[in-house]
Amino acid sequence: MKRINPIVLFLAGIGFCAVIYGGWHYYQEKRAAAQNQAVFSAPYSGDTFNPKNNAPPPPQH
Repeated sequence: MKRINPIVLFLAGIGFCAVIYGGWHYYQEKRAAAQNQAVFSAPYSGDTFNPKNNAPPPPQH
């Protein structure tokens, strides 16, 4: 039986890791794009600042 060259095994391991990393990176890009789209396509919720609730109280004499 012929022995496999360790350099070939090392390069094959690097290639396998590169494929896994590429798939993970692609998944993360798609996930981030979907979250970004969800944020910008959400309906307008109105202003969070309401001057009636944040006005100072009237002076007490």
